[in-house]
Amino acid sequence: MSYQTFKLTARATGLAVLLTIAACGGGGGGGGGGVTEAPPPPGDTVKGLAAVGAPLTGAQVVLRCANGVGGQTTTDNEGRWSIELRQPQFPCLATLSNSTSHSGVTLRSMALGTGHLNITPLTDLVLARAFKDNPAALEGADGQALIDVAALLPEAQDEVIQILVAQGFAATDLAVFTGEFQASKGDPYDDLLEHIAVSLADDGKTHEDLLEVIADTDPDVIPPLPNTQILDVAALAAMPQINQASLAIENQQLKMTLGSGANPVGAFVGSGKGNKAILQLAGLHGVKLRDLHSVAIELQGDEAGVTTPPISPYVSLNLTIDLQCSSDPVSSDATLNQLRERRRILSFDPYYHVIRATQSLSSEEFRVMEITPATPGWRVSGGSPIGTVAVTPNYNGSETLEGFDYVSYPDACIVDGATGDAGMYRNLGDSNCVTDAALDGTSPAACGLPYSGALIFLGSSSATQESNWLVKELKFFRQENTGDSSDVKAFRTYRFQ
Repeated sequence: MSYQTFKLTARATGLAVLLTIAACGGGGGGGGGGVTEAPPPPGDTVKGLAAVGAPLTGAQVVLRCANGVGGQTTTDNEGRWSIELRQPQFPCLATLSNSTSHSGVTLRSMALGTGHLNITPLTDLVLARAFKDNPAALEGADGQALIDVAALLPEAQDEVIQILVAQGFAATDLAVFTGEFQASKGDPYDDLLEHIAVSLADDGKTHEDLLEVIADTDPDVIPPLPNTQILDVAALAAMPQINQASLAIENQQLKMTLGSGANPVGAFVGSGKGNKAILQLAGLHGVKLRDLHSVAIELQGDEAGVTTPPISPYVSLNLTIDLQCSSDPVSSDATLNQLRERRRILSFDPYYHVIRATQSLSSEEFRVMEITPATPGWRVSGGSPIGTVAVTPNYNGSETLEGFDYVSYPDACIVDGATGDAGMYRNLGDSNCVTDAALDGTSPAACGLPYSGALIFLGSSSATQESNWLVKELKFFRQENTGDSSDVKAFRTYRFQ
């Protein structure tokens, strides 16, 4: 009900009361009937759901409107709440605190009218974006300040969604404040809340840390946010494998499997007849190479793959790099050679350091393979060298990523998309690419199938021996420099279920 409508209703009710009094002869006459007072006019109800993934139960919710009208209540066991307001002037700031299920959690939201209102970490983030500061300061703001912030909420919501989607979170088409949802697994809104909470915990960050980043940073320069991805069977099914290779999940572990025997030419961009199981790691697009501190992969190999020398394939890492970190689309008439000049693959070969030098992998238990820019075994795909990082196959395992030419390519970053590399997928959906021979460099760039910029793979274009490896977890770390100090955090984590 609008404020104007409320005033009209109140006047009508008052007139009815006066008529009743007159009909009864005023005062206490009329046979002792006295005056019957009309009930107060109905108020405007704001109700909603409070959750951080799980419902926020037993929490105090306080509403304060632009004209000072307010109310408070306590959330129920499902995180739901309802407050009736008398003559409110919207917007109204909602503050939640003192939850019995999640102590220490304080969140804010803003109602622009009656009806449903969510109170979640996402509403807090959008308020921070609109206010350009921690929204805790809004609790002491006057009515005009609330009105000013409310006017910025639509733009702020769009920007927060843009940031989250760019960082690999499923936030598209999300109505942050008014979208009704269930605080249970499988609901897209709730799953996003859980995703953010797990990601922050894995990186040792808090909601307050995220508020600080989101509040007043250009969306185009926001650093990689913590993001933990839980990959399931459906996610793996969307990742194509090459020839007799497959990915499966068993006991929350990724099983990478190669079949035995050669295959017809035509699955790889090149002439390879082998098998290659490939795990695509989404969410690393745009990460600057110079910011990458290390990668940790917890895995267990088969016996042949962890002996010296290895006679079976072993798990390796590929990073697709755009030397200029350009997001410009590849020209529709580009060739594979032109694509290969623009994008290169940086590979880490664990044989040279992790297997041969340290024997740190096992076929009997899970161990962590840690890779840093200083770890020997880095190489770059065919083409010209980039600094002292050697070109395949003229490398001996001594090269490190510290030899990358960062002076010439300071913005080199990981990108999603095809590279045209001979050892990667061929686009069999394009009839120009379907042959029983290797594609030469003059073939269309479209013959290289796009994929995520970071890959963990088992096998190669020449691998024809059966092999099975297990992967439990992967973590990508970056170094954050703040003033005189630096901190190393895992900004991308991948698990399986």
